[in-house]
Amino acid sequence: MPGKKTEKMLTRRRFIKDTAAGVAGAGALTFMGLNTREVKASLPPTKWDSESDVIVVGSGPAGLPAAVAAAEKGASVLILEKNNEIGGNGVINGGILSIGGGTHIQKTKGIEDSADLMFKEYSDYRNRENKRNDPKVLRAFCDHNLSTFNWLEKHGVKFQDNLLGFPGMKGTPRYHLVSWDKDSPGWLYRYGPGPSSGAGLIKPLETVARKKGVKILLKHAMTKIIREGLMAGRVLGVEVKEDQKRTLYFKARKGVILGSGGWKGNRWLRTLFDPRMTEDLVASGEPFITADGTGIIAGLETGAVLASDRAIDWHLFHRMFGTRYYRFPTGSPYAAPGLGQTGQPSMKEVANLIIVNKFGLRYINEATPEKPSLFYDASLAQEDHILWAIFDEAAVKRNGWDPRPPAVEEDLALSAPTIAELAKLIRVPGDALRETVRKYNTFVERGEDSDFGKPKTHLQYKIDRPPFHAVWMSIQVHDTSGGLATNAKSQVLDIYGNVIPGLYAAGEAAGGLDKIGMTRGIVMGRIAGENAA
Repeated sequence: MPGKKTEKMLTRRRFIKDTAAGVAGAGALTFMGLNTREVKASLPPTKWDSESDVIVVGSGPAGLPAAVAAAEKGASVLILEKNNEIGGNGVINGGILSIGGGTHIQKTKGIEDSADLMFKEYSDYRNRENKRNDPKVLRAFCDHNLSTFNWLEKHGVKFQDNLLGFPGMKGTPRYHLVSWDKDSPGWLYRYGPGPSSGAGLIKPLETVARKKGVKILLKHAMTKIIREGLMAGRVLGVEVKEDQKRTLYFKARKGVILGSGGWKGNRWLRTLFDPRMTEDLVASGEPFITADGTGIIAGLETGAVLASDRAIDWHLFHRMFGTRYYRFPTGSPYAAPGLGQTGQPSMKEVANLIIVNKFGLRYINEATPEKPSLFYDASLAQEDHILWAIFDEAAVKRNGWDPRPPAVEEDLALSAPTIAELAKLIRVPGDALRETVRKYNTFVERGEDSDFGKPKTHLQYKIDRPPFHAVWMSIQVHDTSGGLATNAKSQVLDIYGNVIPGLYAAGEAAGGLDKIGMTRGIVMGRIAGENAA
């Protein structure tokens, strides 16, 4: 028999469910701290503006697969995209999919893989990256990897013949590259023999979705999830703001799928996870997308609960040089591409520069790798996050850098004939910057960095050939931790672990999987679409 505490919890839940259905319920809920306007906004409208079997929020790596999968099951599908372009973060990324299970590309490379092997590797808690993987969700993810890869190829997604490797990478090779050589909002990456981009995933799936009758509405932002009662009953549909103006109500006869991304762009929420994610830090993907956590917040408002996913923080941040934003091509209306081929000097190229703070002082060995997060730990500790890379004209010629617009943003790359004049331009103390450069040059002569231990292999070039250059180093929030708790069917769960009927989530809108990148969105989005339909 339940105890008194359990009876109270059940009684309160029943009270909320019963009283939220009418005017008397609105008054009771006002007594509990919710005003009448909030209650009415959470209850079903008197009239729906549109009806579909399945509504998908977001058109990115989770939303599009969900929509196609639901349409293939015979459902009428509506995609709501708040941006004025389709694709979300998926259309501007590098097109890297960590997907496996025994693909034909893996087999041609002599690599043995299976769903069981994937699960074994990703559930090995000796690897700290795995410790927050929900076993049931992970099992579903692994079981559907191979079929999803084949499904993508069937729908026109093309992969390069090689697999991508990273220095120090452990485990079975699974990094496949999506081929794409056409213009897109993001730049074309050169990880393999040919160009790759997430646009090579988004564009073919968009074509399939439209052929299957999926309706896509751009500039339509979901603002609220509507249930039968306040935090009770089945999800019936969503409230939508059309082009930030008119409010509409769309009914979902079978389910609502949240493929709306994470909350790395939400300046308030992300500081709850990591106070270093201050307001001045942009999020990767901005200004093309705004990962403000809309879907996650709406889910929480309707009774869902958060689940964590990131177990280590090395992938929380990225750095770019000469641009505020993360990896846009030359001529993009969103941002400049930044210094060098990737917007940031490679580990080899950091031998050509130093990084200083607002006081004109070095604070780190510039060859400190991004993983683990020691580089970002030190950089985020610098006052006001004012960080400049300093190098000379010889470095420009050695590396083929272009520290001038349009390669870099005009106010983020400055040059001067002397270090003293450069210091004035970037507003750091001239005496301090001159001494910093002088001292660094002596370290190069001796082959030893007695301040920060920059290794001799990266301590090769003096900074002494004018003109001298300063390029701003910006730090982007790249990943945040957690999303809505879901089960193996991508159904959203409430705080009691019960399914919220008619609500699904995938990709960064869902927690429970520490698998960064598009693959978790694609696989779990497809699962969500099949189950919602």
